[in-house]
Amino acid sequence: MINFLEAIKTSFVLNKNYREAESKGFHPLQKSLYKKYNSFRPEGAKPIFCYLPYNSLTFSFSGKVFVCGYNREILLGKYPLNTIDEIWNGSNAKKLREHMSHNDLEFGCQHCKYFFDKGKFTSFT
Repeated sequence: MINFLEAIKTSFVLNKNYREAESKGFHPLQKSLYKKYNSFRPEGAKPIFCYLPYNSLTFSFSGKVFVCGYNREILLGKYPLNTIDEIWNGSNAKKLREHMSHNDLEFGCQHCKYFFDKGKFTSFT
């Protein structure tokens, strides 16, 4: 019963997010393919494609900070030149979260977008 209610809630939020994304000029992932991706997710359907911009930082040996190992295009900062607070709350981190909240992978997330568009969802687990 809870999974059914969660699926309805996610579907409602997803539809709302897609309308908002398009009205703001974002380029959300193809909706029908996103629904297939959601059915593939081990933890169940989610309204956002990736949560790493909301909970993760990846550090290189040289101190460069990115959101993940695949998005090396968008530099969030360089430690210790930048503090963790500056990195986490910086303009690139905020912009990346804004894009992700609209399921728009065009801000440095080309690797995942490529595999998503091909329906290769095992690349994300």
